[in-house]
Amino acid sequence: VRDAFVVLEREGLIRSSRHRGVQVVELTLDDLHEIYTLRSALEPLAVSLAIERGTESDLAEIEAALAEFTAALSPRMSERTAADLDVRFHDAIYRAAQHERLYGVWSNLRMPAYWFMLSRNVASAQWRAETASGHTRIVATIRDGNADEAREATSEHIRTGFTRIEASFLARGTGKT
Repeated sequence: VRDAFVVLEREGLIRSSRHRGVQVVELTLDDLHEIYTLRSALEPLAVSLAIERGTESDLAEIEAALAEFTAALSPRMSERTAADLDVRFHDAIYRAAQHERLYGVWSNLRMPAYWFMLSRNVASAQWRAETASGHTRIVATIRDGNADEAREATSEHIRTGFTRIEASFLARGTGKT
C-alpha cells in the first residue's frame, strides 16, 4: 500500500502529509492545461522516434492497440474501457519510441490524463469517432514512415482531445485554478 501511495503521489493524484494522512487531489483546469501542453510537446517526439527506432514488433503493438480500440467501439462502451484503450494506444507509441526517459515522463502523465478522460464523457459517440479517426491517422503516418505527417496527426489528435475535455470542464463549472 505504501508503494502504491508513493506512485500516486508522484503522479500528482494524492498528497500525503505527516499527521494528516493522505488526500486525493482534485485536478483543476490548470492541471489539464499543464498535462496537455506537455503531451503536445512530447507525443510528436514520441511518434518521430517510433518511426526512427521502432521495430516491426513495436508497430504491430500499436496496430493491435488500435484494433482493440476499434473492435470495442459500441454505444455501450464504458468510460473506463474507452479510457483504458485510449491510454493503451498512446502507451504503445511511447514504448515504440524506445526512449526510457521519454517513457518515464509519459508514465507520470498517464494517470492524470486517464483521470481527465474518465471525468469527461469519453465514451460519447463524438469522442469515439474523433478518437478512432485520430488513432487511425497516426498509425497510417507511422506505417508510412512520414515523420512530419505523424507529428501533425498527433498534434491534431491531442488538440482535439484537449478542446473536448476543456469544454466539458468549463460546462460543468469545474474550471477551478
